[in-house]
Amino acid sequence: MAIHKLMSNKEQGFQKGKSFIKDNYMFPAYFSGKWSLERLVFQQPEVLFAKAYGVAEFQESTANDTMLYSETGNVFPLKSQRAFRFYRNYLYQFDRNYLAVWLNDEINKNVLFQEYIFDPLENKYTPKQEHLCNKDRYTALFKLNEIDTYFHSCKVVGPHKDFFINTTFTRLTKPAS
Repeated sequence: MAIHKLMSNKEQGFQKGKSFIKDNYMFPAYFSGKWSLERLVFQQPEVLFAKAYGVAEFQESTANDTMLYSETGNVFPLKSQRAFRFYRNYLYQFDRNYLAVWLNDEINKNVLFQEYIFDPLENKYTPKQEHLCNKDRYTALFKLNEIDTYFHSCKVVGPHKDFFINTTFTRLTKPAS
């Protein structure tokens, strides 16, 4: 099953071959600022397990073309009456059509999560390889939709986990000019 099966291009508002990114390099500026996030977690086969809501923020780092990413919010498992807080930090390193995402929190610092290549015809970052964690395989992609929305889909398969995570990000603050 393709990682992006749960959200088609039509559902996400994409038009193949119509890139809003142009030839200029603007990725750190694109992501800069605060975003609301809405996350759907599906167990295999495509059974909704949980919903999550929160805020994500990209901030400039001291290193060129690097951004600090943090997210926090609440996850609501459908079979539970109780919400749980979540948070995560990453470091995003950009280089033209390349993106490296590093884990950047207390548990895992400076651990490469995944590397991506940007496809301007599809307006998406696709992974160069899977990320292996405790025998579970992670693969993810980013789809950019104009300037105020992007989508992140993650598939996790292995002996411990088996699910899809689809997240919609909507801009809360405009990027600095």
